[in-house]
Amino acid sequence: MPSSISTHASTFSTFLTTSTTNPFSKPQTSISINGDNALSAYRTQATYTTHSRITGTVQVVSPNCDVRFDEVVITFEGTISTWLDRFNPTPASGGRTYAEKMFLKLTQPTDDTLLPIPRLLTKSKTYTFPFEFVIPEKLLPSACSHHRSTSSQETAEREEHLQLPPTSGDPLLPDANGVLVDDSFPDMLKIAYSINARIIRRRERDNKPVVLSSSVRKVRVMPYAEDAPPIMLDGEVTAAPAFAGGGSMGPRYVLKKEKDVKKSLFKPRLGRLLVSAHQPNPLHLHDPNKAGPPSTTMVPISLLFTKTTSSSSSSPPPKLTTITTKLRIHTTFSTTPFPHTPQQEAAGPVGNYSTTHTLSTRCISNTPWTGNEAKLSVPVSPPKGVMLVPSFSTCLGARSYSLEVIVGVQNSSSITLRIPLQVSFPPPVEAGAGVEVGVEEFFTPRSVAPPSSSSVADEERRGQLPPHMRPRANLPPEGLPAYVFPPVGGEGGVVRIPSPVGISPGCG
Repeated sequence: MPSSISTHASTFSTFLTTSTTNPFSKPQTSISINGDNALSAYRTQATYTTHSRITGTVQVVSPNCDVRFDEVVITFEGTISTWLDRFNPTPASGGRTYAEKMFLKLTQPTDDTLLPIPRLLTKSKTYTFPFEFVIPEKLLPSACSHHRSTSSQETAEREEHLQLPPTSGDPLLPDANGVLVDDSFPDMLKIAYSINARIIRRRERDNKPVVLSSSVRKVRVMPYAEDAPPIMLDGEVTAAPAFAGGGSMGPRYVLKKEKDVKKSLFKPRLGRLLVSAHQPNPLHLHDPNKAGPPSTTMVPISLLFTKTTSSSSSSPPPKLTTITTKLRIHTTFSTTPFPHTPQQEAAGPVGNYSTTHTLSTRCISNTPWTGNEAKLSVPVSPPKGVMLVPSFSTCLGARSYSLEVIVGVQNSSSITLRIPLQVSFPPPVEAGAGVEVGVEEFFTPRSVAPPSSSSVADEERRGQLPPHMRPRANLPPEGLPAYVFPPVGGEGGVVRIPSPVGISPGCG
């Protein structure tokens, strides 16, 4: 699988030569995926995830004449493409750079029995070639082989870059409901998965492959993404004074903030209000192919009011007004491998693109205070009209999220926190439910003691005894007498009475 990154300043180069033959003599190829409606195949698009099977057929037909060919190549490919404008003082050093990388390539083996002998596409005859691809769980190590700046980044960064990224930045690819979705990706970053079919003929003079006909079918992929550990933040990042702006090159996250509280603008201060937050649990995405309630996570907020002077000892805590939550979506991209870390705004040859979506505004004027402390739990759900993808990081781009929590204080300016938020897409829990039940049943102790007469019927109904220990009905074999005894305990029983020695059956 190719792992190199092609970077150039104008157009992309192709590794296969396009055929220059008469277009009327070219064969036609089409790709169909099983389960799609032929009338709406390109208006609805299922989302595939880890271990999903994509099956279908490639149909080839030459409508006008017989065409010689050598190979039918069917592949499943994943590519990432970026571009970046360089603004330099001199025009010669500026311009736009492009990069494209194929991080995944699966090839469908072709059944030789389906290929005609000789390799000739007969006019107006349709040839069908099936394919089946399975979305892998991880990429091969060769997909990320660039040099890291420090050895400490080797393990963590490489592990992130070997995870499959989701389909991103394609505004013309609909979802399972046939709706064009907005994933808030810029034009500078695009991640695409597609099924490619090529009819190839090799030139006789140099054996170079020539593409006679090709077809591409895009598919939407959202691999499973497990919950990641909380982001490790430095002390200077998690705490900031009230005047900290956190510009584009400053700390991205502010988990603590404090400010002076006054009764009015020209009155002396009564104390200081400290607002802090903890990183919330990851926001879990649901299966995009199934309708369900929106996912929600809770953000814990703590408020602490500290009185500064003895004259303010009798002053109550400040009155709160509203709390507003906003979701900031961060996308970084580059044309060369770069560590896209979520702790700091990227600098250098990296582009940044961010969008902000207001989630909710709630009234908190009735928040109860316990002494000088108060606690809030703010629910957070995905914004409407925006398709979120799991947080990811690759060699050329990354996606991360953060929350802006704005706490309003009466007679004072508001306090804004910026909290990291991880978005994940864990596998369904039902997948391991059957295994857990089997394990518990295996370790459940079983009794091997002979059953009592009163519990034989119950244990037989429950099926807890092996077949050779289950009580059998005392029915006599053929030729032996059977007598019905009076009921014992309200039930009748049939028992076998063996014949005495020397007395034939039926004697008195």
